[in-house]
Amino acid sequence: MDYQRKHPCFPFNTPAEITVLGGDHGAVSARTGDVSENGLRLHVPVSVALGETLRVEISDKVFVGVVRNIEALSESESLVGLELIHGIELSKLHDLMDEWTVAAF
Repeated sequence: MDYQRKHPCFPFNTPAEITVLGGDHGAVSARTGDVSENGLRLHVPVSVALGETLRVEISDKVFVGVVRNIEALSESESLVGLELIHGIELSKLHDLMDEWTVAAF
């Protein structure tokens, strides 16, 4: 699939864990392909649809992105292009969750 990237992309091959928000797969192991200023391409072993929102955990960072393109590589793997809409360090996310939990009680 040919599409125009807004920003230059750079190879970035590292393990990731993804969750389709609102999906029923739970957390799934994936692998990054490349990264740009506002995007991330992932090798994903589950079905996703255009417009779905993914939570992506890479090392100590958590990102949220919207699926903007999909290229089937095989029956069990797709190359998924995400437009990143948010990112946070995992420790900061845990701090926020602790803060919200304490505030709720």
